[in-house]
Amino acid sequence: MLLDPSLVLGAWCRPLLSGRRVAVLGDSSTGLGELLSETTGRRVHVLDPDGGRAAAAAARARRATGGPVSYGAIEDLDAIAGACDAVLVPDLSAFADPVAAVAAATALASARGFALVASPNTEGGRPKPLGAAGRGPGYYELYDLLSAEFARVRMLGRAPFVACAIADFSAGADPPVTVDASLLAASEEPDWFVALGSEHELEVDPYTVVEVPAAEAVAWLPGAAAGAEPGRESAALAQAERRMAELTAELAELGRRQQEQARRAQQSEQQATAATARLAELQGELDKERVLRHALETQAQEARRAAER
Repeated sequence: MLLDPSLVLGAWCRPLLSGRRVAVLGDSSTGLGELLSETTGRRVHVLDPDGGRAAAAAARARRATGGPVSYGAIEDLDAIAGACDAVLVPDLSAFADPVAAVAAATALASARGFALVASPNTEGGRPKPLGAAGRGPGYYELYDLLSAEFARVRMLGRAPFVACAIADFSAGADPPVTVDASLLAASEEPDWFVALGSEHELEVDPYTVVEVPAAEAVAWLPGAAAGAEPGRESAALAQAERRMAELTAELAELGRRQQEQARRAQQSEQQATAATARLAELQGELDKERVLRHALETQAQEARRAAER
């Protein structure tokens, strides 16, 4: 299955997340929640704008003995409002109302928390990058959205990076890294804009390279030539297969619930039948007691009249 591009954002923000309570607003099927849970060592809350997809993810999590990630619909955010130290929105274009999505992220963040919001760069007619749900706010719109909610906003960009590594096999465990961009005629245009909003200053590396497996990276390149198209088709196929698996899981869960409801209905029907039979039995015993009482009263009256005579 193709690695989801949102995982790059998760890998990049790892230094900011250690020990923090994290919430993700977005697609629950990307694996980002699991990655962040491994990073923080804490339970991560994933709230999906697609209720059906959230239910399927929750069903998978239950089959995996609970796991470190909890899934729910975006409407469930009140339960953890103000309790998250970090809120990630990996694709703002997935929300019909970006303003409401950013407001929801703000509502989840604690006083010392922050929000990290990404939006695909489709300015100037650029094609949507792989993983984008639609056409989200541009650079300045994204900045304005975060500025309305947070005192400090830092803008970043995620750009495709294609390179070859030349490494000294005899170097130590953590050798210094040199980035040589001399073969580039111009810097790569970012395919995602990322806004970091907070009430306090946060330290982030000004330039970070996140290494991705080569086969994945080729499929991610925006506007690639015909040779890269199979990668896009593979991505679409992987997405379709993932969605089919979610629907299958959801259907199985609904089938289980229906069987449980039918079993309970059958039990209720059996209990009602037994109660009706018992009621009839008690009614018969009551009628017998009434007849017996009437006979005894008659005998008592006759005895009194005989005594009077």
